[in-house]
Amino acid sequence: YFMDAVTSTVKDNADFIPPFGKGSLYIRPICFGVSKAIDVQAATEYVFMVFTSPVGPYFKVGSRPLHLYLSDKYHRAAPKGIGNAKAIGNYSASLYPGSVAKSKGFNDMIYVHAKNEKIIEEMGAANLFVLSDGELLTPKLGGSILDGVTRDSVITIARDILNLTVKETDIEIERLLSADEVFCTGTAVVVTPVGSITGLDGKHRIADEKMGRLTFKLKEMLTGIQHENIPDEFGWLYPIKE
Repeated sequence: YFMDAVTSTVKDNADFIPPFGKGSLYIRPICFGVSKAIDVQAATEYVFMVFTSPVGPYFKVGSRPLHLYLSDKYHRAAPKGIGNAKAIGNYSASLYPGSVAKSKGFNDMIYVHAKNEKIIEEMGAANLFVLSDGELLTPKLGGSILDGVTRDSVITIARDILNLTVKETDIEIERLLSADEVFCTGTAVVVTPVGSITGLDGKHRIADEKMGRLTFKLKEMLTGIQHENIPDEFGWLYPIKE
């Protein structure tokens, strides 16, 4: 039912798919309750819909490294909450701090763990990865960060194709700031490098204007599979027939 809805919507909007290399067609499934009730309770009726939109790069800088703001003044989500769900209430806590960061010239914020502010979690719009001491690290799932599809794809490519040591673990701020490479992942951001991070103790430079070697390789392989330039060994592609 779900895939039929996605397929039908893409077919109906085929004329709006951007030319190759000029963007992509973003697909957003939505489900929301519509039960007639004024009290706080789970909905017994709902609407499921799918909409699409042609999009370009999520960040205005394109593939150039991002400048992020790290702060312990705000928490995006808490353990055992709904930080792991792609729910509208999960995004509300990031709207104000995200706007503050952007008003200061940053691309986005990095949030710290609500229970242990010495470790990082994710950005407002993407999961984070850190290359440190030859290992690829990403914050472990614990109910407060999103189990992103692109996050999982990058872990799979790094482990199964590039034979890298990948760890889903706690990442302390100090290790983040001293990393060899930092990048973020998501459906919209794909794989985007991080160039610098500004925290409470000032600006830390991670990379120059060029994408890190591993970051570039992972993005090249992921988009290569998506564009069918690289064999899809994992069955990720879903062809839509006319």
